[in-house]
This record gives sequence, structure tokens and C-alpha cells, in this order.
Amino acid sequence: ASNFRKSEDAVTADLTEEAVKELIQQGGRGGGNSPTISNAKGTVKFWSPGGVLSKCEIRLQATVTSNGNDREVDRTTFMEVKEVGVAKINAPEEALKKLE
Repeated sequence: ASNFRKSEDAVTADLTEEAVKELIQQGGRGGGNSPTISNAKGTVKFWSPGGVLSKCEIRLQATVTSNGNDREVDRTTFMEVKEVGVAKINAPEEALKKLE
């Protein structure tokens, strides 16, 4: 990521073209007829009021060409972190002993 921009409650950065292509290809079928991705751009934005991550947004845009057909992709994924500090870990006793 590059070109970081900070506002009062969030930080936004541009994703590299390679990162956008990789994220768009995730979940694809792969193989010999992999689609071609062009005009790839994207951003990631983190909200952290009080220094604690509360939300994340990833926006991807590109042209995907498959079998001679172009398809415009404009995908936004939004994640929200809830109940920070209340999660409990139920690890096996053997694993906890190794942490001592």
C-alpha cells in the first residue's frame, strides 16, 4: 500500500496494482484459461478511534477479460470488529503450558 491519507478517525491507502489483481483472482478457478485483469486499482481504509481497530474497508476496481469478454469489477468488502476485549481463548492445557 502507498499514498497514505489520514483523517480524524481513519487511515486510507492505495493498494498496488499487483495486490488488487491478486485479491480479485482469489477464489477464481485458475488453470490455463485464467482471466486477464487490467485497469486494477484499489484502496484499503482502517478506522481506529482511540487506537483500537474497529472497521476495515477494501475496495477493488478492475476490468476482467475472460474468453474475449470484458467485465467491470467494482467490489467493496467491509469488516467491522465488535466486542473488542471480550474474546476468550479456550486452548488445550498442553498448549497453555508451552506458553509459560
